[in-house]
Amino acid sequence: MENKKYLNFLAKLGISSAHPGGRPLTEALMKRETIGRNDRVLDVGCGAGDTSAYLTEHVNCLVTAVDFHPEMIKLASEKAKELNNPFDVIQADAQKLPFAEGSFDRVLSESVTAFTEIPVTLAEYYRVLANKGSLLAIEMTTERELSKPAVKEIQSVYGIQDLYTENEWVTALHDAGFSEVDVFRGDVFVGTDQMLSEVSSFKFSEKLDVEAFEVWMDHIRLMQKYEGVLGYRIYKAIK
Repeated sequence: MENKKYLNFLAKLGISSAHPGGRPLTEALMKRETIGRNDRVLDVGCGAGDTSAYLTEHVNCLVTAVDFHPEMIKLASEKAKELNNPFDVIQADAQKLPFAEGSFDRVLSESVTAFTEIPVTLAEYYRVLANKGSLLAIEMTTERELSKPAVKEIQSVYGIQDLYTENEWVTALHDAGFSEVDVFRGDVFVGTDQMLSEVSSFKFSEKLDVEAFEVWMDHIRLMQKYEGVLGYRIYKAIK
C-alpha cells in the first residue's frame, strides 16, 4: 500500500464516518447486531473514533480501536477521553494486529480491508476472533469485473491493490477460514449502494494542503464516472 494519498486526505480533514453509508449505516447495523455488554469488540481502522464512541456509549461493550495513521490515533484518543467510559486506542496495522489469537468476540471493519493486502488482513481478523466470533465488514465492491485501465485509474486514486466483486470477497473470506458468510446490500439499510456518502463531521488538520483537495475532487470524479459499477457490500462472517 505505497500510495496513501487518499488515506492521508481523510486524516488531514479529520473526516468522521467516511465509509460508504456513513454514520446512518453504522447505527443501522449496530442496532441490527446483538452485541452484548461484555463482548470484546475490535474496531479496525477506527479513524476519528466515531464508531468506537457510539459502541461505548450506546452498547457499553468493551471496545478496542486501532488505526495505523497517527493523526487518526490522535483524534480517536481525544474522542475516547471525552467519554465517561473511554475505549482503548492503539496504533496498529490491520495486516499485523498486536493481539493474541481469540482476543475478540467481534471485529468491525468500515471501509478498511480493501486498502490493505486483503488475504493477509482477513487472516488476521480470523486469528484474533474467538471461536464463533463474527466479522462485520463494509467494503468497496465492484458490480462486475472492470477493464485493466479502469482498475488502474481507481487504484491510482485510492492506493488499493485489488478490486473485488461480491463473489471474490466471499471466496476470500472462506479462504481465510470463515465458515459462514452473509452478504447485505447497503440500500437495505440506508437506501443506496453507492460509494459516495455524507460524512458526519470534519476536524481540519494543520497539515491540510492542496493535495488533499485534489484527492477529494478525484474521489468525486470517480464516483460519478463509475456510478452503478463501483459500490459496496456489508459482509458478515462467522469463525
